[in-house]
Amino acid sequence: MDLKKCVGIVKDYPKKGISFKDISPLCADKKAFKKMIDEMIRLIGDAKFDKIIAADARGFIFGSVIAYQLGKGLVIARKTGKLPNPGKTISSKCEYGNISFQVGKGTIKAGDRCIVVDDLLATGGSAKVLDDLCKHYKGKVVGNIFAIELTDLKGGEILEGFTRSVIQYKI
Repeated sequence: MDLKKCVGIVKDYPKKGISFKDISPLCADKKAFKKMIDEMIRLIGDAKFDKIIAADARGFIFGSVIAYQLGKGLVIARKTGKLPNPGKTISSKCEYGNISFQVGKGTIKAGDRCIVVDDLLATGGSAKVLDDLCKHYKGKVVGNIFAIELTDLKGGEILEGFTRSVIQYKI
């Protein structure tokens, strides 16, 4: 199954000149969704880690299933203002503006080895914020796993640990 054929392409969204990669059709197809999860797990390989840090909101889709399948903890990284017990806020510029994430207090502990999971890697801004949150709590980022990567933007070059993706697009 060619997973790239299961990704919707929406031209000029969210603004003119952007070709948005929509994971909704892929997730709605039970065979494609299973294959994506299986491939993301395969990319993790035998990495030693304790927790998945999943990015709000599409990262939750993949991160929660991967954490469950591998028997690991799940840290949900929410956009600022969405958590009742937030810890540190870290912000960065991203492809569409600024992004800020928080995790709940106590969800990342010193020494935790984490893998960041999200749907798409573009410039790396969102994932870098999550890497930095992990490091703020004295955790270690083992790697970053994405469903889709826009390779020309070279977002993986600013991230901690390994960076791997199932589907790659040139822009």
